[in-house]
Amino acid sequence: MAAEQGVDLSAITGTGVGGRIRKQDVIDAAKAAKARETAPAPAAAPTSGAPAETKAHKPVNVDGRKVPGILLIDETLDAATPFPGSLEVRKRFPNSSLIAEPGGTTHAGTLYGNACVDGQIADYLLTGKLPARKPGNRPDTLCDPLPQPDPTATAGAAATTAAAGSTSVTTGAGRSRPVFFPVTH
Repeated sequence: MAAEQGVDLSAITGTGVGGRIRKQDVIDAAKAAKARETAPAPAAAPTSGAPAETKAHKPVNVDGRKVPGILLIDETLDAATPFPGSLEVRKRFPNSSLIAEPGGTTHAGTLYGNACVDGQIADYLLTGKLPARKPGNRPDTLCDPLPQPDPTATAGAAATTAAAGSTSVTTGAGRSRPVFFPVTH
């Protein structure tokens, strides 16, 4: 019976009296072997910190033609969100509009005192209005990025204005930036 099932008796621990191999032990071993053959192989663990290899998959086709207007914002030198990716998203969502800050390196630096960017965001949030879309593979609006932070400014120099509900904050570099509060209708 073991030979018919392809079971190696030397690999089985018997459950019968004195460790004898029973018919059920052979059946169980055959079932376990079959289950191992049909189970997917586990992924190989990465070695020496290298990422595990993966198969290339078919790219997802994103069609944003039916999506209403989306406001996109990116700084052209932001390492976390490379600018060519923003242009690709703009292309795939033809009802969107892209604000670019050429030379900017900040990730998610919106509503942080840049009047050009912040005003367009406020318009979009209040009215749904997007900047006019321009033809071609380019941004629809260009805004100068904020200056890079001054690393020599002391951390204790940053202070909020004293009035509760104030509409500006003084930064460590002595500049004032607006603070936006939620608008309720």
